Amino acid sequence: MGWYADNADPDNFFSPLLSCNALASNSNEARWCNLQFDRLIQRAKQTTDQQQRKQLYHQVEELLQSKMPIVPLAHAQQLLLTQTDIEGVKLSTFGSISFNHAEKVSPQEQE
Repeated sequence: MGWYADNADPDNFFSPLLSCNALASNSNEARWCNLQFDRLIQRAKQTTDQQQRKQLYHQVEELLQSKMPIVPLAHAQQLLLTQTDIEGVKLSTFGSISFNHAEKVSPQEQE
């Protein structure tokens, strides 16, 4: 099974893949349901305090490490090759390539 997050929020991984609610949608392939885990992610989703969210998601990760409902095997590393006369091409944090600011530069501009 693979997973590709479509936004940078930690909940984009935890809820769809491991929550008890995800059992009904069949996205929880581990078939794991833990009420303590669900309570922690629910609290983390409801707070806007970033320090508190960080602490709660840290507890979520510790719980996952102790229960091991899944075993992450690999994480993709992205590479981007470009030409020297093209600037502004960026790898997105979501895995896509952004050409929003891409432009061709003359040899004089490269120096």
